Amino acid sequence: MTFIDNIFKLYYHELKVNKKIIILLGVAVLTWFLFSLFNSYRGYYSAGNIDLIKDLSPKILESASNSQEKAFFKEVLTGAIGFKSAMTGNILMLAPICLASILASYILVTRDFRKKNTSFYLIYSLPNRIIEIKLAKILAGLSLYIYTIILITLGLVCIDYMNLLKFASLYRLGIWNMTKEVLFLPFDFRSSIFYTFMLVLPSIIGLQSSASIIYAGDSNMRLPKRIGFFILIMFAAVLVLFIGIDVNTYDIFVGIGQNYLTSIPTFIFLVFLYILVAILFIMDMVYSKKSFRGGLGYEDK
Repeated sequence: MTFIDNIFKLYYHELKVNKKIIILLGVAVLTWFLFSLFNSYRGYYSAGNIDLIKDLSPKILESASNSQEKAFFKEVLTGAIGFKSAMTGNILMLAPICLASILASYILVTRDFRKKNTSFYLIYSLPNRIIEIKLAKILAGLSLYIYTIILITLGLVCIDYMNLLKFASLYRLGIWNMTKEVLFLPFDFRSSIFYTFMLVLPSIIGLQSSASIIYAGDSNMRLPKRIGFFILIMFAAVLVLFIGIDVNTYDIFVGIGQNYLTSIPTFIFLVFLYILVAILFIMDMVYSKKSFRGGLGYEDK
């Protein structure tokens, strides 16, 4: 239990010293939410001016010649406005916010190597194993992503119920209708587990390992390593985007009897991504052990 206890102690420390990142991500989601409410108030919906339906519905019901026709009109108008119709263009802001929550994992590592930051001396001088420090940072990075996704989901749920208050019976609740197009949101358990632990988690491990390798060892080699790992990260990002879009389009399981994990090319890319991340993580462990254990071997401190 000491191993697990140490990881969670370090994990708590990571969250504590990186609370600014947590606050900034919260502010980003809040900004998106407020912009969405503002545009909703002004009637800037993705489906056009759906306020017209609200304004015209009483007149349509009054124009009915008899009770049967009125009941028919009422049935047609009930639930005529869906969540996607009432969504504003600010939904596009969610992509860079989610991306920022993943890229923040890179900052969790690089901040330890800044000259003005004493946490570098603290973290790598602690009587903890390298693996404990690395796992704590990975958990912290994953927590930032999950935290952001939860805030976004809560914001979408609030918007869903606010639309219900605004449009009453004309609106039908159904945020999950949109989540069929953005499967990383936690409304479909299988899809959200895939995105969080099979796509985002490897991305976080790869980013953190790359950052650590760049700063570990000879400081004269830092620029070439930065260039090399930048190209590698861009290549891996293309892989992740391809896998994410493919799964979001065709769902996780496709094929005969739905026995395959997504399409065959995507499955190959997934395996390649995991191999790449595993190599980076092992390299990070080796470099870190050589550079930091037995006293700080960092040349640029």
